Amino acid sequence: MISHTLEKKSGSLLSAIRILPQKELRHLGKQMAILNLHSWMLKSKANGPGDRFVLWFQGCSIRCPGCFNEGTHSTSPRILVPHEYVMTLIQELEGRIEGVTISGGEPTEQPDGLLALLRALRRSTPLSIVLYSGYSYDEIAASAVGRAILYHLDMLIAGPFCRELASSSGVVGSLNQEIHFLTSRYSPSDILDWSEFELVIDTQGHLTITGVQVPELTNEGSFSKI
Repeated sequence: MISHTLEKKSGSLLSAIRILPQKELRHLGKQMAILNLHSWMLKSKANGPGDRFVLWFQGCSIRCPGCFNEGTHSTSPRILVPHEYVMTLIQELEGRIEGVTISGGEPTEQPDGLLALLRALRRSTPLSIVLYSGYSYDEIAASAVGRAILYHLDMLIAGPFCRELASSSGVVGSLNQEIHFLTSRYSPSDILDWSEFELVIDTQGHLTITGVQVPELTNEGSFSKI
């Protein structure tokens, strides 16, 4: 899942950003999970079946050579918000989206926050959940809360990106990655029409390109690749 910012113009990439002060974060951290996020998109057709809210976590220790998402690798705080704040953004979209796609960065390296968000999604919404991870299914399952994370997913796209096996599919970045259908919500037929990429122009004229197979463009003008 591509999340590489060619031009840092977060005001047009992110809707309703709220970066909480450290004092407030310490207080809230005792009550709810705090997420370190790279960005999010309110509605996308190129990051899973149907229209989806897409969330990119910040931080990844895997750092695959040739990774599209180098901007998400650092674990330094970028956008720190409680998981319940993300839930308010998602719930405002109910009836207009089919589900939520979570990518990164590496979401499973924030296991407690990820699990808190997944549980809230299952408890409060009927939305489907797709997760991209650089770890395999077995590696996730072997982690402390891995099985609980997997329990809440409808679909998992798992495995590190391998540039020697780069895929032309709109679903996986490289052919070594595996697609796991973890509930009856989706089947292989649901990914046949998955868009490879999409272009979104906001009200300020800023172009955002998102998806798995994004065409190469020159870094001219105001645009970002997520």
